[in-house]
Amino acid sequence: MRKRRGISQFIEPDDYINVARKGQGEVEDKLNDSMYAIFSTAPGQRVLAYLQNITLDMVAGPNVTVEHMIHREGQRYIVADIVTRIKKGSKQ
Repeated sequence: MRKRRGISQFIEPDDYINVARKGQGEVEDKLNDSMYAIFSTAPGQRVLAYLQNITLDMVAGPNVTVEHMIHREGQRYIVADIVTRIKKGSKQ
């Protein structure tokens, strides 16, 4: 069984909070690099395509509720943030 390494060895948990709120140069660069490294692999590309398919590419029907739309918008925001970080990581 393969041992999984947590991202916490690269970035402290408190740093995530700070990045989410205001961004921090080196910490944000590490996070962008990590996103690029993960999602530039073949498995990462498959996962990203799946996430985009179930969030960004979905169209709500006429009977969608406000709560459902709010939930979907949160999902879209997270995937869009991942895509943005991948692009930034590829340019670093």
